[in-house]
Amino acid sequence: MKYRLFKRKKSNQFFFQIQTDGDVTVLESQGYDQKDARNNGLRSVVTNGGDAGKYEKKTEGGEHYFILKAGNGQEIARSVKYGNEGDADSSIALCVKEIPGIAPGKDAGDGNAKTTATTTTTTTTTTTEEAGKTVTEGTNLVAANRNANVSIDAPPPPKEDKPKKKRKKRKPAGEKKPKKEKVYLSNGEYYFNDITYQIFRSSNDKHYFTFKNKAEKTIFLNADVRGFETQAQAEAMVEEVFKYAPFEGNYEGKATRNGKYYFYLKGDDGKNLAKSFFYGTTEGMQEAIGELLGNEEAIAAAAAARGGTAAPAPAAKANVDEYLECSAYSGDSGWHKFEKGGEFYFSYNNENGKSLLRSEGYTTEKARDNGIESVKKNAPLSERWSIGEEDGKWFHILKAGNHQEIGRSCPLNAKPSAMNWSSYSAKKVVAKAAAPAPAPAAKANVDEYLECAAYSGGTGFHKFEKNGEYYFGYNDDKGNTILRSEGYTTEKARDNGIESVKKNATEEKRWSTIEEN
Repeated sequence: MKYRLFKRKKSNQFFFQIQTDGDVTVLESQGYDQKDARNNGLRSVVTNGGDAGKYEKKTEGGEHYFILKAGNGQEIARSVKYGNEGDADSSIALCVKEIPGIAPGKDAGDGNAKTTATTTTTTTTTTTEEAGKTVTEGTNLVAANRNANVSIDAPPPPKEDKPKKKRKKRKPAGEKKPKKEKVYLSNGEYYFNDITYQIFRSSNDKHYFTFKNKAEKTIFLNADVRGFETQAQAEAMVEEVFKYAPFEGNYEGKATRNGKYYFYLKGDDGKNLAKSFFYGTTEGMQEAIGELLGNEEAIAAAAAARGGTAAPAPAAKANVDEYLECSAYSGDSGWHKFEKGGEFYFSYNNENGKSLLRSEGYTTEKARDNGIESVKKNAPLSERWSIGEEDGKWFHILKAGNHQEIGRSCPLNAKPSAMNWSSYSAKKVVAKAAAPAPAPAAKANVDEYLECAAYSGGTGFHKFEKNGEYYFGYNDDKGNTILRSEGYTTEKARDNGIESVKKNATEEKRWSTIEEN
């Protein structure tokens, strides 16, 4: 079987069809307003089409047809009409058998060539009927093929100039042993974009891996410069790379003192798996990462085809409530920062060291410091505070403009009055430590969401900027917005908001229904 992509002039919408090798259409999509949404629909067909349980038979006016549904029960495509149920059953059986083999590959050509399920290289061109003429449309069912948007840590401070020590003269060395040659032991292909890897044994008898792009330029090496003792250890780490490399959330950007940039690929425990070479610009680094990124559904399918699994970006936090006991936050007055159990915390303490506001655990010091800045911005605004009750104890709770909790007070035995941050925080502490920076002027409206139309665009997580603020929407495969954010002051804060959605959206208790106007 094969696929066909086209655009109908009359409706100005995009469609796909699944056809037999004899050009007989079996399945056709509904119309999509956007090309990317249509392509996502085709991906969903490839993901679900091999499962007989995803087909639902229908009868209408004596004719028979069937619907292919995704795992959430949403219709992806429906068949043509058949005169009898037997023909419909035969078509379903054909789809189940052959749809997993129509993912485009190098031999897809104009979209009419039959391909195989094991093909994971994905860049192809597909002939499409558009506006009454034949055009060439780029299609990519796996690779993201975009520049990444990975945050980059600030460079380390410059080194102090110290007087150079005089070097001792070395004694003449004896006869050197001949240096061992590098031995290449195995190689293979990454999911897409003609990226390859090699495992080799170096002259020091340690084992390493390297990933290269199609120009044979190294993208990254294993992060442990000491190498691995055995080839098997190196190969195991390559498998980890395959699990984590397709997802943007697993990368960490770095800057050097001399204006160069590099990145780490990280596993779910924060362990560095691989380290890149240096790039002269942030764009060069983001482009290199972008070549490795892919679509989550398609990567899972490709990973299964090679006998492995793909892992999503690491969860930001392990538990829902990660506050420590209040006694753990006592210490310095004013802003008190500390580390415990590999996570980073802050509190705002009065002049006696008692905690007035405490944070949950952050995975990095930088994220913790961003949390402090968020308190400084939001704490002076009365609308950012609320009163909560859990297990008979009461709390003052501070939230950001996107309703994400920043911190909470120690538990109180009785329901407190509304928060007045300026009087609640001890005057002596404010004088001793830097006072919280005044927040920018509050916006005119309590509701900082844009009109829904502003969030339409790409499918999945859609990120954009408007009037100096950063937003995201989560859109369905037709580009309709399911969830939308308020405005964030920085791109990084917006991206943290997306990670918070990924963490919380699967928990039913995190959702509520409200009525306004």
